[in-house]
Amino acid sequence: MRLFFFVLLMLGSGCDRYDPVGETVAPTCSDQTVLLAAPEADSVEGFVDGPVWLDLRCPTESDALTVTRSDGARVDGTASVHHGGRQVRWRADGRLNHQTRYSVHFESTGGVHDWSFTTNAVGGFVADTLSGDAFAMFPTEGELLDPPGVADVLFPALSAGFFPVVQFLDDPDGADGTVPVRLGGRAQESFESKQDVDIPTWSMTARWSDPLFEFGPNRLAWPLADFDFVLEDARFGGGISPDTAWGAGFSMEGWWDTRPADGPLVGEEGALCSLAGDAGGECVECSDGALACLRLELGLARASSWGGDLRDTVP
Repeated sequence: MRLFFFVLLMLGSGCDRYDPVGETVAPTCSDQTVLLAAPEADSVEGFVDGPVWLDLRCPTESDALTVTRSDGARVDGTASVHHGGRQVRWRADGRLNHQTRYSVHFESTGGVHDWSFTTNAVGGFVADTLSGDAFAMFPTEGELLDPPGVADVLFPALSAGFFPVVQFLDDPDGADGTVPVRLGGRAQESFESKQDVDIPTWSMTARWSDPLFEFGPNRLAWPLADFDFVLEDARFGGGISPDTAWGAGFSMEGWWDTRPADGPLVGEEGALCSLAGDAGGECVECSDGALACLRLELGLARASSWGGDLRDTVP
């Protein structure tokens, strides 16, 4: 269930909305409903380094979200409220255990919500034999934590041309160290698709904490059909399954410069900032001072083993 369902339900429900500075501009919302619980209930898609969160129909001030392991032990973590009170997130202070069931409990004045999920296979040690391994990432299969209110216009654009691949260029220099990687693109969504040589590649050093990796920040300008997807301070991270042929999971975050996308996606300048603002988001200054950047965070996305070899290309 994508966040655009959340927007449609909110607009049709008589909920109160918040403008970018948090002032009430519509009637008070009284019928609290959980619109999205992630990782999904009874799924096996939890990630050892990923968040747990709820999207709510009505605003809340409560961050009373707790996570308990299958053996009954409460997991230390930090909860926070976002999107004008319509999203509550929780992150563990350390890693969750892989292939382990967790129970989630959330309380607010609107009621109680409980669900359980199981973490996936990512989490066991991979060791140091990754040289040449590559993974095709599937961003639109993930969940968009930020920005709110734009998934229904952003995801179709990304599904038409944002097909990233990360390749490890050497073995990690230890269980906790670094590893050189290259980021590039494939021509089609299929993990069997060959490299798109019209997409530039970025070579960088990733931080490695077996089996987790992270690289960035860097400025990503990815050419799509109608505009460049520009992400400032872009960071990619994820984890690799002990059976690397199974694949990996990944996340992506940064600051989305909405200016190239405003016209093609919504039709007018500043429209994406307005759309996100109506859902509790807020545009901030980009690196050049323009008030046009939205926080972007994507989680729980899949990556599959890719059999190609990323050649170094330039724009």
